[in-house]
Amino acid sequence: MCGLTVFAGLSDRSTALAQSLAAIAHRGPDSQGARLWPTPAGGCVGLGHVRLSIIDTSAAGFQPMLSADGQVAMVFNGEIYNHLSLREHLPGHVFSGHSDSELLLELFARQGAACFSLLRGMFAAAFLHIQTGELTLVRDPMGIKPLYWHNGPQGLAVSSEIRGLRPFMPGPAQVCRSSLFEFLCNGFVYEPHTGLTDVHKVPAGSYLRVLNGEVAEHRYFSLEQATRQAGFSGDLISQAVVGQLEADVKLGVFFSGGLDSSVIAAVAKRDNLFIRYDAADMASSGKVDDAYYAEKISARLGLQLSVLDLAHSAGGSDAFIQSMRAVAQGTEELISDYTYVAAEELAHAARRAGYKVMLSGLGGDEAFVGYPRYRLLIEQRRFGWVAGLLSVPGLAQLLRRVPAAAKKVDRFLAFAGERRFALAYSRLVGYLDRAELQALWTGGDLQAQEQAFEARCAILLKGFESSHPLIKALVLDFHGYLSHNLMVADKSSMKASLEVRVPLLEQDLYVGYLGALRQGTEAMAFGKTRLKQLLLRHLPRALVERPKTGFNPPLDGEIRRLGADRILAELKASRLGAWVDINAAQAIVERHFRGEVNQTYKIWQLLYLAYWLEDKALPA
Repeated sequence: MCGLTVFAGLSDRSTALAQSLAAIAHRGPDSQGARLWPTPAGGCVGLGHVRLSIIDTSAAGFQPMLSADGQVAMVFNGEIYNHLSLREHLPGHVFSGHSDSELLLELFARQGAACFSLLRGMFAAAFLHIQTGELTLVRDPMGIKPLYWHNGPQGLAVSSEIRGLRPFMPGPAQVCRSSLFEFLCNGFVYEPHTGLTDVHKVPAGSYLRVLNGEVAEHRYFSLEQATRQAGFSGDLISQAVVGQLEADVKLGVFFSGGLDSSVIAAVAKRDNLFIRYDAADMASSGKVDDAYYAEKISARLGLQLSVLDLAHSAGGSDAFIQSMRAVAQGTEELISDYTYVAAEELAHAARRAGYKVMLSGLGGDEAFVGYPRYRLLIEQRRFGWVAGLLSVPGLAQLLRRVPAAAKKVDRFLAFAGERRFALAYSRLVGYLDRAELQALWTGGDLQAQEQAFEARCAILLKGFESSHPLIKALVLDFHGYLSHNLMVADKSSMKASLEVRVPLLEQDLYVGYLGALRQGTEAMAFGKTRLKQLLLRHLPRALVERPKTGFNPPLDGEIRRLGADRILAELKASRLGAWVDINAAQAIVERHFRGEVNQTYKIWQLLYLAYWLEDKALPA
């Protein structure tokens, strides 16, 4: 796992390249390399790389790397899990080491973009054809690794993180207004959008060809086509985990005691780390600490458990606000996910313990139908009567007083009130309802923004129009909710110079199960039944069939301690008012502190947005 930066233009921008590599140095502390080449058109291309050595830690993996014939240069971030089996595609080549980087470079030098469909792994890479000056930029089909680009007056810049692009940009990044509306709907933006008009992301499963300033996008993977042809068997789960165990450094498991990480721990047989939050905050959020189950499962599997306790901000309000700013800076894109804080702390703890690679259960809920909202979609007709029941005067308000149900009631009612699928699904994944959006949104174009958002979702759902609502939700999550989780995992772990692998999102496994659901060869069942079946081979039913807390840190206590006055002061002092109605934001805060309804995550989203906007350009 590494970081890369590339530029292509009419002038030598080696100073900006050096600044970019310094900005992303946390992604690769083991070595750094950069090299420039002239182009036939009189321009210049530069490739830069910071390395976190995982497979073949010798100098044979140093980058930028040149192909054996000297015609192609490459910088690469990620892992190709099937690199050893792909060597049969390179008869006669004498490898200088055993890294997956060399395999990828030589495969591309011989086959070009046709090789991308052969790869199984997580990756982002840039290839330069030295004689022509043509660049090829590629990203893995699951979108596990990010790759950002900016095309300005002085040429193209590419980097593994948005901060790596800033030395190449003439000024502050520009906020995309339609993405801002999408963020308010969901708490994130759908790929390949970033929330910025001048920063783009290479779409998952795509590659860009860049020559003489012209950028052309090509797709080598289609989720729609892949799910028409894919097949699934339970063995794919174990194969996915085993296939991601190769490393020449210490490898462990991020373990929560939940189903996803327990499956990985059971198959991988590697020691693990457990995260535990402040018990008082867990209770106030209506959640149960998983420590008991984590210890029982680890003992049963014969694995060593390292426990990391995360209490609430010991430094008080200022420390909590600083942690929110850290999320806004760390996620870079519009992603209001407070789990970033805990994820980064856990990554640092793993690194201090000597681990350089960790396996994560991330993606298990999206891949195997684990979120409660999926059950609602599966049994949508049966849940119809619930909306009517909640209309009984006082009942909804009564349920809002139950911590575990408070936020779910409002989401369900907001969902039931929408008739258009994309907007209805946003009510399930987002926090704000339509009335709140209407109050917050300035400019009088709410209906136009909704229509534009629906049109973007229709593009993502192309080919799935007649599918079951669950399938549509899973497809939207592939481009949105899952993507935002992957970006949080990438940024938080790489901040600690730690590689995180996600076996439950192995391409053939994910596509196979989604394809089986779509084709009707797998029953649409809520609750990750396939993962449970595997885990029951290793653990008693009492440790498998149980409620799961989830990874969300308890924000209720932090928001309560911050208080209404401090929250409103932060919102009013920020740039938030340039984009949304600050009085509507104030009403959300006041309703929460009057005890009318739990607005914790809405307040968090507004605070996050306020801090995210701090270094962005104001509207003209």
